[in-house]
This record gives sequence, structure tokens and C-alpha cells, in this order.
Amino acid sequence: MNSEKIEIGELNLQTILKVENSSKTVRMILVFLLFACVILFIGFWNSLNFSWLGSRIKMHEYQLMWYNYISKGTTPPNLSKENTALFQKCKDFYKKKHYTKDILKAEIEYLENAKLNNTIFIKVPIFNVTFDVNDLGLIGGMSITIIYFLLLYSLINRYNQIDNAFHLIKGLKSKTEQKSAYFLISMDQVLTLHRDIRKFKLVRLLPRTFYFYPILILLAIFINDLATFKIGNYYLDSFWKVILVYTGSLIFLGLSSFQAFLCLRMVNKTDLLWRINYPKHQFPNPNGD
Repeated sequence: MNSEKIEIGELNLQTILKVENSSKTVRMILVFLLFACVILFIGFWNSLNFSWLGSRIKMHEYQLMWYNYISKGTTPPNLSKENTALFQKCKDFYKKKHYTKDILKAEIEYLENAKLNNTIFIKVPIFNVTFDVNDLGLIGGMSITIIYFLLLYSLINRYNQIDNAFHLIKGLKSKTEQKSAYFLISMDQVLTLHRDIRKFKLVRLLPRTFYFYPILILLAIFINDLATFKIGNYYLDSFWKVILVYTGSLIFLGLSSFQAFLCLRMVNKTDLLWRINYPKHQFPNPNGD
């Protein structure tokens, strides 16, 4: 009897370790997904004209254009309502900084170089590669698609491991060992909680949105690419090269969206597995008697 109990205990431990390893894999891939999201969002945001860098360059250019009026305390003629507000901002800035034309030109040159080196060309840490911001949708979409592919199969493997663990635990004769096994497996959940633990519905729904953050970023990049289609056409010598980049971005956006949906479906399936199999009513307190 003792040898039989030890054998069952070892098998139970191996099953729990498999669940733990599959959960670690999912967590690791989620970290890569988050890392890719941050790189994509920073590259996209800095490329916009209303980003901090773009706004600084724009304001310095206005200050340089109106410098003679500002330094003499006069107002340019025929200013629109919008330009009147900008001119007032330039005057306020001049009163605080007392800059010269040479300083303004140097500032603009410095900011333009910063934009060229850090915004137009995006550097990816760790991999030590650089690509043009106009390829953000294509390269970013391809990267997100690959990560989603790995995440999906990791979620499927994790689901199978948890399902096998529940079947094994139900076959254990010792209620104490069942209780410990359920509790240990519950500690390896990733962005999901079984129904008896979560207090609010938002606790269950909010983590689900994480799987669609990359899609929102890719969609914003694609919309911005469409809005700046003419600019992209100026830089490439062939119209069909532009179409190829845009088509590739759209394809990867579609593939990523489909895989994100499958990932969410697998997460919901795992959550349902917990709801069906975790006997919270039978083991109300994992640390209790």
C-alpha cells in the first residue's frame, strides 16, 4: 500500500510540474508579445506629427519664422485664429528663453537628427537590427503573427496539461492529496481565475483585452499608412512596391486578428475547464483543514 501511495504521489507531482512548465511557456511568450507591443507603439507614436518630438520641431520652426516680429514686439499681419494662438505661445516662450536665431537653427537641426536616427529608423533591442518606420506595419505585423502562432500552440498545450491533471487528480483516493494538487495547479494560472475566486466580472474580462492590444496597434499603424499613402509613394520608385508593402501589412493584420481570436477562445475554454473541474465548494480553503 505504501509503495502504491508513493507511486501515485510521484505521478501527481509530475503532472503538476507539466502544468507549471506549460504555464511558464505561456508567460514567457506573453512577455515577448508585450515587448513587441511596446516597440511597435513607441515607433508608431514617435512617427506622428503631433508626438512630442514632432511638436517641438514644429514650434521651433514657427518661432524661427516669426522671430523678427517676436524680437521686435510686433505682430505679423493677417494671422488666422489658429496662428494667432501659436504666435502668442511663441512670444511667451521667447520671454522665458530669450533665444536667438542661431540657437533656434541649432535646436531644429538637433531635433531633426534625433528624429532621423531614432524615429525614421527604428532600432530593435536585443536583436540589434534597424528598419525603416515605413515598414513598421509589415515587419511588426509579421513579428506579431509569429508570436501569436507560438502563443496559440502554447495555450493549447497548457489546456491539455490542465485537463490531464484534473482527470488524474479526480482518480486520487486521498482527499488531502486532491486538495493539495488542486491548490498547486491553481497557483499556475495565467491571466485567468476560476469563478469562485474572482469577485467581479471585470476581473475576468479585463485580462482578455490584453490579447487584442497588438491588433489595435497594428490597426492604428495600417490606418496611418493609408492616410499617408501619397508620402510613401513619393519615396518608392515604383507604385507596386507601395502596394506590396500595404498588402503585406493587411495580410499580417488579418492573420494576427484571427490568431488573437483563437487565443482568446482557448483562454475561455481553459477558464471553462476550471469552472467545471475545480471543486471550490469541496475545498473552500486550501490552507485549512
